[in-house]
Amino acid sequence: MCPCNQITLTHLLCVIPVIAGVVCLLFPRKFQALTKWLAEIIVIAVALGAIVIFFVDKGEAGAICQLFYSDNLARVMCMASSVMAFLIFTYSLSKPFDGIRSVSFNANFLFTVGLANATFFCNNFMFLAILWGALGITLFLLINACQTDEASAAAKKSLIIIGGTDSLLILGLGLLWLARGGQENIFSFPMMGSPVATAGGAAILAFLCLLSAVLAKAGALPFHTWVPDTAKAVPAPVTAFLPAALDKILGIYFLLRLVQNIFIPSKAMQTVLLAIGAITILAAVFMALIQHNLKRLLGYHAVSQVGYMILGIATLTPIGILGGLFHLINNVIYKSLLFLGAGSVESRTGTSDLDELGGLGRKMPVTFLCMIIAALAISGVPPLNGFFSKWLVYQGTIELGPKGIGWIIWLTAAVFGSALTLASFVKVLYAVFLARPKESKHAWQHVKESSLVMLVPMLVLSVFCILFGVFAWALPVKSILAGAVNVNVEQFEYMNPGLITLFLIIALVFGAVVFWISKLQVRRDAPHIGGEKYYEEMKMSGTDFYKTVTDIPVLKTLYKLAEKKWFDVYDVGIRITNYITGLLRAAHQGYLFVYLTWVIAALIIVIWLFT
Repeated sequence: MCPCNQITLTHLLCVIPVIAGVVCLLFPRKFQALTKWLAEIIVIAVALGAIVIFFVDKGEAGAICQLFYSDNLARVMCMASSVMAFLIFTYSLSKPFDGIRSVSFNANFLFTVGLANATFFCNNFMFLAILWGALGITLFLLINACQTDEASAAAKKSLIIIGGTDSLLILGLGLLWLARGGQENIFSFPMMGSPVATAGGAAILAFLCLLSAVLAKAGALPFHTWVPDTAKAVPAPVTAFLPAALDKILGIYFLLRLVQNIFIPSKAMQTVLLAIGAITILAAVFMALIQHNLKRLLGYHAVSQVGYMILGIATLTPIGILGGLFHLINNVIYKSLLFLGAGSVESRTGTSDLDELGGLGRKMPVTFLCMIIAALAISGVPPLNGFFSKWLVYQGTIELGPKGIGWIIWLTAAVFGSALTLASFVKVLYAVFLARPKESKHAWQHVKESSLVMLVPMLVLSVFCILFGVFAWALPVKSILAGAVNVNVEQFEYMNPGLITLFLIIALVFGAVVFWISKLQVRRDAPHIGGEKYYEEMKMSGTDFYKTVTDIPVLKTLYKLAEKKWFDVYDVGIRITNYITGLLRAAHQGYLFVYLTWVIAALIIVIWLFT
């Protein structure tokens, strides 16, 4: 597979999962149930191997062979994706997901893990194109694992969007080869060559083509629409693994390579990236506000959070790039946790419709706790991890200040998006866990907490949300992430998450004491609203909280256009294709003289072009 004289642990992390996937497909039929345990052993081994590679080889960068290159960034990404693959696959072993856990699912999961690891260590553009395309195929197969009509439609949509941008990726590689002078052998074209300034036409087009592949894989505007469709249609392990975790890691990893190793972005290209990040944050969170399906809502938030990563990296400042990478890691943690929590709820209730849910806080206390932690983390509430990565992104945009007034726009978009995210998750927590069920107060009496197999990965991710927040500086930033993007963190030592956490604990203790004192003398009465007695018909569901948002003049128009799929590149592409097809059909009506007319006209145009 790779022309080198020595097989290393890095090679094994790429090859072993693929070989194990093939073995799963070759298992005799009567032993096929054992493939899930083979896959579990492999993902555990790969996760441990990725951790060993990071901590043993940390700081050393260089080519392993002609196709592979290892540095801190590649090792961090490999470790993050491998650990998440282990946690999510373990979650999928629970009984509610027996319907998707087939031999092909186990094999495709392993294929995806191996191909992703190979992508992180890849140092050859042609090899990268092959890996990128193969990952698009495994993405399609995993999304279509449950083989429902809705899942098949989502899989088709994801394949067309990502496959279409894969074509642009190949075109971009050819243009990049030209921009580098066209002297290198195209089949041994290294990624870690000299960076190209985005000044000439070929370099600019190459950057935009490669950027499109990043945006589609990560799920950012305008190639984002496959993410919410997938989130709604497929089971939680698939959504937690793909749009929430692995595809974000792959897309943002390649974006970091683009701006640090492959190109030197110009001011214009930097502005394009900043605009994409800001628009992605706001557009997706506004769509999330009005969703009635929990999983689709989480899908739009998965898109929105990509905007923060792009925005931080687009600042091209050390603290901004560090913030973008840190937010990627944090997002993988809490977004996967949210999808797993949604899967826990759906497995027990049979629905993810917010209008049908409610009152699950006492029935599923562990899931409720995990969802609270994840919701506060994604909303940027201290002392959880999402706050500190967003804070770094904010600081990166502020550092753009001396270079122009645009930083105010980007910073406003980021802060406002975080506030809307919190508002959206107040709706989620109320509608799912706190509100009275729609049917009656006796609804969901049969519901009980999920199995330990589902809860353990959720609890582990919850602990990461807390640790990466309370110890943000000492644990992930200084010891793991700073070296991955070559940032000297000593200049940012003024951030003290531990002190912030201490102050918050003191405030919470003080609030608890005040609450306890207030309960010593309390008068209980029937609930009232505005001084009037509360009646059942006055009840407002969780989905009604932000219903009036759709009546705001500008947003009303945008929401109507969104309903008609005008911002969906997939649907717009279908409409354009159908229109062109209609014109061609109208131009060819089966009459001989019409065909002769077209032939003569084409010959005249060709002669005119070549004379």
